[in-house]
Formats: sequence, C-alpha cells, structure tokens
Amino acid sequence: MAPHSDVEGHHLEYVLTCEDYVAFNVHAATTLAETRRQLFQYRVGGALGLALLVVILDVTTRGDGLAWALVLAAIPAALWWGLSPQLMQRSMRRTLARIADTSGLGHVGPTSLRLDARGVHEECGGVATSAEWAEILRVDETAEHGFIFIGPMAAFIVPKTIGIQADAFLSTLRARLSSEQERPAR
Repeated sequence: MAPHSDVEGHHLEYVLTCEDYVAFNVHAATTLAETRRQLFQYRVGGALGLALLVVILDVTTRGDGLAWALVLAAIPAALWWGLSPQLMQRSMRRTLARIADTSGLGHVGPTSLRLDARGVHEECGGVATSAEWAEILRVDETAEHGFIFIGPMAAFIVPKTIGIQADAFLSTLRARLSSEQERPAR
C-alpha cells in the first residue's frame, strides 16, 4: 500500500511493520520515568562495581597502592558509564525484535489513521482503536517515527518513512491538541 494523505493532513494510510513496534517500545521504555531511574541505577551500580573490582584486584595482586588503583579503576568505570546506555538500548532492541518475530508486538499491515472532531482513529489488521482528544497524553517524535501516546505504553505509531505526509499529519494533530486544550471546560 502506497502512503496516502488527504490534502488537509487529517488522514494517513501506510503499512505498520514489526520494526515500527520495536522502535515504539524502545522509545516508550526509555522515556518512562521509572525506566530512566532504573537505567541510571544500572549505570551507577555497574560503574561502581567495576571500579571496586579493579581496586580489589590491583591492590591484592600488584600492590600498587590505593591511589594508583583508584586511578586505574576510573578507566573501566568511565567506559561503563559511557557505553552502558547504548548497550542497554541495543539489548532492548534485540529482545523486542525477537518478541516481534515470534509472537508479535501489535497489529501489522495496512493502517489507516485519521483525525476528526472527536479525536484520533486507527484501523489496522481488522482492529479499530479510537482516542478522544482529552485521552491523548503526549506526542513524541524521533527521526523515524511520531508517537501519539494514549497510555504510558500505548500509542498510535506514525512512521516518517511515508514522507512529508507524516510531518503534516503530526503538525495538524498538534494544532488540534492545542485548540482542544484552549477550549473552556463544559
């Protein structure tokens, strides 16, 4: 199915893939406050653990003294600190890709996403999902996707590989969200 968008940016048609769901899950997991807190603890714990191991090994085997052992320990600790976020994201992406290949992460295939006066509506794989404007929590974008969050781990996925239609759709969506938020409560 070729990507399609109406003139006003209120309707998109595209194909959702397993890779789109992997990208969403990685993005959602790494932007959740609890996950960021856990990743930070993992970074700190790993760096301190490596530093302690190097200090113990250096002092007991080489006997260079504590000051030199601390300097030496800073190297693997810094490497861990710098590389662990990329390693964790790579590991998460690989695990999610395996899940997507075996049991799936969501409905894939031809997808229709449209905006109207009530909210956002998606049809994919015979399943229809709708969210009213008030139910949209946030709209995030990466270089490859737009994510319209309707829950902490639930979103409509807009792949930017479909071209400028995705950007136009997301701009229209943001404008509608702004106008909905400015309306007085009834």
